[in-house]
Order: sequence, then structure tokens, then C-alpha cells
Amino acid sequence: MSAGAARLDDRRFNELRQLSRTIADQAGPERPIPILLQHQDDPRVLGLLLEYYGKAERQLEFLEIAAEQAARQPLDLAVQGVYLKALHAAGMADSVMPVASRIIGSAPDTLSEVWRVVGSQLAELGMHAAALEVFNRGRAAAAGGSAFAREIALELADLGLLNEAVEELLAMVRGNPAESTHPRQVAYRITSRGRQAEDMLLERLDDALKSAGGEVEKSLRSLLMELCLSAGLEKEAYGYFSSLLRKLDDRAARRIAQLFIGRAARLSLFDSALSGYALADSLKLVNHQTALLGQAEILLRLGRYQQAEHHFIELIGFESTPIAAMAWRKLGDIYLNRMDRPGEALACYRKLEELGGLEKEQLLDAKLRIAESFIRLERLDDAGALCRELLDSSEYDPLESSGAMLLLGDVLFFGGQPDSAAEAYLTFAKLNLGDQLANDAMGKIYLIRHDRSPEGGPSRKVGEALYAARNGNVQLARDLFAGLLREQSDSLYRAQVYYQMGRMYERESEFSLALGTYGQLIDELPGHQLAPLAELRMGIILLEEVADTTRARGHLERVVVEYPLGVATPQARRLLRTLDDEKL
Repeated sequence: MSAGAARLDDRRFNELRQLSRTIADQAGPERPIPILLQHQDDPRVLGLLLEYYGKAERQLEFLEIAAEQAARQPLDLAVQGVYLKALHAAGMADSVMPVASRIIGSAPDTLSEVWRVVGSQLAELGMHAAALEVFNRGRAAAAGGSAFAREIALELADLGLLNEAVEELLAMVRGNPAESTHPRQVAYRITSRGRQAEDMLLERLDDALKSAGGEVEKSLRSLLMELCLSAGLEKEAYGYFSSLLRKLDDRAARRIAQLFIGRAARLSLFDSALSGYALADSLKLVNHQTALLGQAEILLRLGRYQQAEHHFIELIGFESTPIAAMAWRKLGDIYLNRMDRPGEALACYRKLEELGGLEKEQLLDAKLRIAESFIRLERLDDAGALCRELLDSSEYDPLESSGAMLLLGDVLFFGGQPDSAAEAYLTFAKLNLGDQLANDAMGKIYLIRHDRSPEGGPSRKVGEALYAARNGNVQLARDLFAGLLREQSDSLYRAQVYYQMGRMYERESEFSLALGTYGQLIDELPGHQLAPLAELRMGIILLEEVADTTRARGHLERVVVEYPLGVATPQARRLLRTLDDEKL
């Protein structure tokens, strides 16, 4: 590329940059250099060469290239900027300022941008005192005033001259109160110096607010509101926010309300976000449905499910809007996964079915989870009715609805009908050959049919124990389970007994006993197919009942790592994602 040739267009440059990165990743930083040298007249390519020569530890070689380009293109400030970086990278920091002065001195008077470019390059190299000198010279050349105010304020902050930086900031606000971006940048640079600097800035801005009026007052209130949110000073932030809203026209007030609510939510200041929604709603700055939905989502994140429930119920009242269908779905999810109310969840999903708000696969999955919840709550009649409804539905083929057959087997088994349960398990296993759940089903069949002696085999005793627990005779159930463990050495039986005991203790809210029982299963039979399910149950108990998220995470991670294809793994992954989302 000859001197003075046209630069690469953006598409060609992006392709060249991507190609060079690919080559460097595969063959090392020196390999893309010959390709890039063909286009070194383009300052963007020159910047890439600076990067790769640096990684190859050939900084002095690149300095010669950069010096040549700087001489050939003396008026191209981007090229001059790369030259300054090359000097610094080559260990010639003492030469940077003299060269910078020469660049400024040789620029024509019409090239006023030279002060900003050179000063910014010096700042980027960490030469803040030199950068401040350049910016001040640029201001003087521009006949003073507010020229280079942002740049000067930033350098003052970086040099620790915080009072002077605040003075520049206030001058910026007073000179152009409609401009908020630059004052915000300066303010955050000051607060980055530490808590003492942050407190000083807030105090100075608040003092300035007392004597301000008009647009300057509004600008200062907006800045104080944002800074207080970032500092976690929720009460003060809300005070500035509420007073500011009443001083703005509707359009500006809506923008500020969105800013306050959005920033509060991003900073996890959820109470402030809720208050912001409430105030904006009362002043009719946001649509009432939007406010309800935003508040409901925040309440969900806070775990305040009953309050979220009330908001979603109110949203359901707006029947003609798309929000209503979403509210039904959210409400169903709360009832099913958060409040242990599968009956209400089923009613929500039936409404969604009427509205066409879910795909049939999503609806099936929801109903299967509801059936599981019914079983866990010992509502076997409700679970059985729902399973039979799914099996009789023409919406699904036998394979799609086979999960209902597996659950129906559990309903029958827990209800004291082991023979009928075995038939249901067998039907499921035939439809899902090779699946882990099919193997589990065959294991249950083996348990049921292993011993048919008149005295009652192990499967009958398990059913008897479950029936006793269901009818409130937990001590009898414990005795029956303990007897089975003494009598049986078969690992399949022992695992089933441990697992069913653990589930019984869960239903009775004996969570420490449940944890101990599941732990025995894992310790005694670590390779058994029920071991990951036991790990999962321990994780759920520790998470939901004991509130020990650290131990819960350990069990859930073991499920995912040690049993990546296991039946318990999808739910463990979902719970881990929830923990990550909530940063627990």
C-alpha cells in the first residue's frame, strides 16, 4: 500500500483483523505480521502491528516502522498516536513528551483536535501529568472557557487532585446542564478513588444543589440520584429521585423513572426498584400493567412469592392483553415450584390450555410435574386422575405420554396396589427401552415380583410401610423399614428401602432423618442407580428446608459431574442455574 493510498474499508479491515487473530492463535504472534505490513499505511492496521510486534517482543523493530509512518503522514493524528505508543512500548518513555510537543507544534492552527488526541494518548500511557499539561495548553489555545473540561477533570481525578476535579465537574454542569454523559464519566472517575472521595463528591454536589435552580438543579439531582444508587445509599437516592420527578415534564420524568428503576434492579437494590415502580405508577409515568409486571418479577427474585402472586392475579384481570397469558404461566410456576400448591397450578395450566398459551409439549411437561407434586404431597387420587387424563388424551401418542404411565405406577405402588403398579412400570419400560428411567422401572418390577410368599415379600412390606405412613402411623412404617433392612442383603432392595424411607421422612418434615437416610444409601451403595436421586434429594432439602446453599450446591454438583446422563441430572442443573442467577 503506497503512501497516501486510501485506507481499507471497514469490512476489509474487520476481515483482516479476524484473519490475523486466527493466524496468531494457531501459529504465534509473528505469523500475521507480513500480511499486516502490506497495509501499514492504515493507522488501524498499524495499531494491530503494534500489538503483534509487542507480543513477539520486537518492539524496537516496530518503532522504526511507526517512526517512518509518522514522518510520511504528519497530519494523521491516529498515526502519530500509534507512534507515541510505540515509543513507550520500546522503553523510551522519556522521549514521549518531546515527540508529543513536536507533533503539537508542527500541526497547523486549524488542526485543533491535536490537543485532544495527543493528550488522550498520554493519558492512555499513564502519563497523567503530561496529559493534563497538554489539555491545559489546549484550553489556553482555545481562549480558555470550558474547552477540554472533561479531559482536564479526568486527569485531575487520576492525579488525585479531587477538589480541582470536582470544580471542573461543577463548571461542566453549570455550563451545559443538558449534557449528562461527560459529568457522569468524571463523577465515576472521582468515586473510583475510594469511599472518602465518594463521600466528598456527594457532599460537594449536595452543597451545590442548595444554591442551584432551573436546569442546573435538575442535572445535579439526576447525577446525585445515580451516584447514591451506585453507592448503595437507597434512601438518599430515592429522595433525589422523587423530588426530581416532580420538577420534570412527563417525557423527561419517564426517562428518569426508567433510569432509576433499571439501575436499581441491575445493582440488586430491589426495594428501591419496587419503590420506583410504585411512585412512577402513582404519577402515571408508566403503564399500570407494566408496573405490576415489573414489581412481580422483582418480588419473585426476592422470594416474596405471596406478594408476587397477588400482582399476577391482578394482571390476570386484564384478559384482553398478552400479559394475561404470561401472568397465568408465571402464577402456575409459582404455585407448582415455589408454594407447593399443585391443585392451583393445574387450574392455571388448564386456563393456559384454553388460551393456547403453551405448546403441547410444554403443557405435558407441566402436568407431569404437577402429578409428581401430587404424589409427593400424598394426594394420590389427584395424581392418578391426572395421569389417566394424560394417558387417555388424543393429543399425545403413547411414547409422549409414557411419563404419565411411570407416575401412575408410583401412584399404584404407594397406594398399596403393587401388582397393578408392576403392570404400569412394565408398559413404561417397553416404550422406553434403553432409557435410565426404564431401567428404574424394571428395578421396581423386580422389587415387587421378587418374593410372592404368603407371609408377604419385601415389596409388600414396602407398600405396607408406605400405607402406614400415609395414614399417620409413622412409627409402624419405621419399624417395617428397619425390619426390611435387617432381613435383606440384596442391594436392589436395600437401595429401594433407603430411598422410600428418605421420601417418607421428607413427607413428615423429618429432614435431618431424611438426610441421614439418603446419606446411608450413598455411602453403602454409591454405584446404585438411586444414588444420584438420593444426592438430588439431599441437595433439595439443604436448599429449601435447611437454607444451607453451600452444602446443597455440593450435592447438586456431584449429581451433574458424577452422573452426567442420569435421570436426576436435568433437575440438578436447573437448581444450580437458579443458585447462580440468585448468586447464592
